[in-house]
Amino acid sequence: MLSEAQTSFSLATTNTQTSIETTIRSLDAVALSWNSRLVAFSQRLDTIWEETFDRKLALDQAIDDMRGRISQTDAQLELQLEATRKLQTISSETSVSIERANSQLQSASNMLSQELETLASVTQELQTNVTRLPYLMFKFNSAWLPGIFSPLSSIWNGLQSSPWQARLVMNVVGVGASGIQSSLSALFTLGCALLFVMTHAFRYVSYLLSLLFRTSKEKRPPQSQNR
Repeated sequence: MLSEAQTSFSLATTNTQTSIETTIRSLDAVALSWNSRLVAFSQRLDTIWEETFDRKLALDQAIDDMRGRISQTDAQLELQLEATRKLQTISSETSVSIERANSQLQSASNMLSQELETLASVTQELQTNVTRLPYLMFKFNSAWLPGIFSPLSSIWNGLQSSPWQARLVMNVVGVGASGIQSSLSALFTLGCALLFVMTHAFRYVSYLLSLLFRTSKEKRPPQSQNR
């Protein structure tokens, strides 16, 4: 009976050892399986981490690029604002110069109209003098011959005329010279009128040329502002 008990105990021990070994083998297989799974998971985590790191670097690069674009956009906006301010300044200066030129042209036009009125009056007076010129020109009159040659004949005969005859000769010669004097006066008046007209015309032309030159110079923008 003892031997049966020992046999059953040894059989149970053998079965237990077999089951333990089987359990150990199964546990080793499970451990190997979990170890391989852990290695695969670790590799996957490493891959995910590398992908995440690459994505983070790409995102940082994109953010830096966006910041650079924003700074460039800000600089361009500043340049555009500065150009707009310069354009407004140039526009205001141009409008002021145009208004000044318009006022100068208006004053010049008024002055020119006044001078043209004066010139018209002078021209009318000149035309009147020209129409009167044939009547004022020296005309030979045969009635002057006795008055001119009679004193000459008296002087040629001996210069023996009395004082009242000398006064008469002077009166006669004066009558003859009055026509010449009036003709010379008319010619002098005509010359003065022509000189007046030419002087004023030259002054108007020079004034208009200087005004146009100054206006064109004010309207021309500087090269630095155009650039």
